[in-house]
Amino acid sequence: MYDYSILSNRIILCVDLRSFYASVSCIKMGLDPMYTKLAVVGDVNRNGS
Repeated sequence: MYDYSILSNRIILCVDLRSFYASVSCIKMGLDPMYTKLAVVGDVNRNGS
């Protein structure tokens, strides 16, 4: 069993950057990301992207 007491006590924040950047893009376009239907697309020229 691992002894977690030897680790430093710190706060770690994990952010889903795809959702973050999609929300920022909505806000920059004047849209509310909570009510706007949006999709994260890697390449618009590829089917299924």
